[in-house]
Amino acid sequence: MKPILFFLAASCGSALGQGSLTPPGGPAPVMKSLQEIWDKASLLESQNNNQQQQIGTLRQTNAEQSSIIGILLDKAGISLPWKLSTVDSLNGAGGYSSLAMTPGGAPAISYVNGVWPSIRYAELVDGAWQVTTVDPSGMSPSLAFNPEGHPTIIYDAISTRRLGYAVFDGAMWRNSQVDDLEADLGLGSPSLAYSPTGFPSAGFLERATGWLKYTRYDGTAWHPESIDFIGLGSGASATEPTCSLAFTPDGQPAISYLHSDNQDLKFAVFNGAAWQISTIDSTGSVGGFSSLAFTPSGYPAIAYHDMNNTNLKYAVFNGPTWVISIVDGAGDVGSHSSLTFTPGGQPAISYYDATNSDLKYAVFNGSNWTVQTVDHAGNVGTHNSLAFTPGCQPAISYIDSTNGTLKFAVRAPFTNP
Repeated sequence: MKPILFFLAASCGSALGQGSLTPPGGPAPVMKSLQEIWDKASLLESQNNNQQQQIGTLRQTNAEQSSIIGILLDKAGISLPWKLSTVDSLNGAGGYSSLAMTPGGAPAISYVNGVWPSIRYAELVDGAWQVTTVDPSGMSPSLAFNPEGHPTIIYDAISTRRLGYAVFDGAMWRNSQVDDLEADLGLGSPSLAYSPTGFPSAGFLERATGWLKYTRYDGTAWHPESIDFIGLGSGASATEPTCSLAFTPDGQPAISYLHSDNQDLKFAVFNGAAWQISTIDSTGSVGGFSSLAFTPSGYPAIAYHDMNNTNLKYAVFNGPTWVISIVDGAGDVGSHSSLTFTPGGQPAISYYDATNSDLKYAVFNGSNWTVQTVDHAGNVGTHNSLAFTPGCQPAISYIDSTNGTLKFAVRAPFTNP
C-alpha cells in the first residue's frame, strides 16, 4: 500500500505545483485597470444614492398620506385599535419615560432602569428597539431633539448631585453637568425644551432649597435662576410636584408646577424682563403631575391632577381668563398626566387610572372629552408620555409595573410597531 500512497501524493504535488490554472480552451483572465474599477464603484455609488433618494421620497409620500388619513380619521371621530409592545424587558425599566419622535418620525424614549437607577435611551430602528445606557447613574430624564436632529436628555445625575445633560453627537453620547443641586437631588422631573434660538433650557424643582428654577444654555454656559419658592413639600409627601416647561409663541419660557406648601397649581411665564406668576387652581390640593402645552392659537393649557377629588382636570387660557374643566372623574384618575394637541388642534391627554391600575387616553372632540382605556393588563400606565406619530396618531410610553418593563402603545396601523 505504501507505493500507491506515494504515487498519489506525488501526483497531487505535481498537479498543485505545476501547470496553468486555466483549463485548456478556457478564456484568459482579464485584469481590470484601476480606472475601470473606480468607474464601476462610482456608478454603483450613484445608483445607491438614487435608490436612497427614491426610498426617502416614498417614505415622505407615505408619511404625508398617513398624515392625511390620520387627520381625516381624527375629524371623523374614528378610533383605530391600540397596538402594544414591550420596549425594554429589563426588570425595573421604564421609570420617568419621556417620549419624542425623531426627525425621521420614529419613536424614541428616555427612561430609567430602576434596578440600579440609570438613564437609558431606546429608539425604534427598522422595526426593532435599540437600547443604550446613557448614564449608569441617574433619575428623572427628559428627552428632546436638538436642531441638528440628535437626541438630548436632561436628568438628575445621582453620582454628582447635579443636573446632567447628555447629547448624542451622531457617534456617541456626551455627558456634561448643568447645575449644582445644593447637595441634594432635584425634586420631581426636570423638564427640557429648546428655545426658538435653538438652545436647550430646563425647568426643575430643587428639594434642598424649595425653589422652582429655570436654566438656559447660551452656547457657552448654563445660566440658572430662581423663579418661585414652592416650599419643602410639608403635607405633600404623597404628591410628586413635577413641573413642565414649554415656550410661548413669541419664544418666552413658561412653566406649570405644583406649589408644594399651598398645594396650588401655578403658572410662571417670562415676559422678557421678569417672571410673572399666577395661581391657576387653588381649590383644595391641586396641581400634581402638571403638563403644559400651548394651543394652536398660542394660549397656555395645562393637564393636572386634583388630589382632593381624584380627578383629571384641564385648564386653558382663552385670552381674558383661565377656564377649568374636569376631563375624567371616574375613580382616582389623573396622576402622571401628559398633554399635547392632536394634528387637528384638539387637546389630548394620557394618564394613569389608579383605581383600576390602567393606562388611559382622553381627547376632546370639540364638544366633550372621549376617554379610552389603552392598557389594562396588570398595573400599567404610570410615568407615561404622549406624542403624535407622523401618521397623526397618538403614541404613549409607560411602565408595566406588574412586570417591571417599559412599554409602548400606538393607535395606528401605519407605523411599526
